[in-house]
Amino acid sequence: MTNPLNVTETQGRGMPGVPTLEGEQAAAGREKELAALEGVIQRNLRAFYEVGAALMRIRDGRLYRGTHETFEKYCRERWEISRPRAYELVESSKVVENLSAIADKKPSESESTDTKVSERTQPMDAEIILPQNEAQARPLSRLPAELQREVWQKAVATAPAGRVTARHVQNVVRGEAGRVADREIKKARKRMREDRRMTEEFTNAVNALLDAIDKARKDDWRAMTKEIVIEHLEGIQVLIEMGG
Repeated sequence: MTNPLNVTETQGRGMPGVPTLEGEQAAAGREKELAALEGVIQRNLRAFYEVGAALMRIRDGRLYRGTHETFEKYCRERWEISRPRAYELVESSKVVENLSAIADKKPSESESTDTKVSERTQPMDAEIILPQNEAQARPLSRLPAELQREVWQKAVATAPAGRVTARHVQNVVRGEAGRVADREIKKARKRMREDRRMTEEFTNAVNALLDAIDKARKDDWRAMTKEIVIEHLEGIQVLIEMGG
C-alpha cells in the first residue's frame, strides 16, 4: 500500500524554502563562531598599537641594553623581526597616539588592552574615527604630525561608501605627501642658493642628495628604506660635529 504522505522520505527534510529547526540552529552556530573568530582577528589587527608603543619605550629607554648591544639585535634575536619592521610598528603607534589627540583622549596605562583599543577606535564624532589596523595607520607615518590629522580626516571624509580602506588612505597620503615634499625640496634649494656661506662644492653635493631623496620618495622607497637613509645621515651629522 502506498503512503500518500510519503512520511519516510520527507521526514527530517522540512518543506522546500522553509528552514528546519536543525538548519536554523546550524546557521546560528556558524554565525556565532564567525563572530568569535572575527573578534580574534579584530583584536589582533588592533594590537599593533600596543606592540609599537612597547617597542618605542624599549628603544627610547634603551631597556634592551641588559641583554643586547643594539635595538636591532634585540628585535631580531628576541622577536625575530627586522629593524625596519620594528620601526614601522613604532611609527604606526605614534600615528594613533597623535590622532587620538583630536578628541583630547589619551589611553591610560591602567586600562586593559581591549578597553583602550575599542574606545580609541569608536567614532569620536560624526566624522572622526581612528585607524583600526596598522595598514591604515602606516601610510600616515610619512607625514609630519600636524599634517597627519588633516590628511586622516580627509581620508575619512572621502572614503568610498564610508569604508576607510588602507589603499584609500595610502592614495590620499601619497597625494598630500607629494605636494608637501615638493614644496620642502624647493625651499631647501632656495635656502642654499641664498646662503652665501655655502660653497659651490657643498651646494652641489646637497642638491645631489636632494635629487636622490626625491627619486626614492617617488619610487615609494622600494630600493631602500627611509630608516637606512636617516641612519647614515645621522652618522654624517656626528662626523661633522666632531670637527677636526
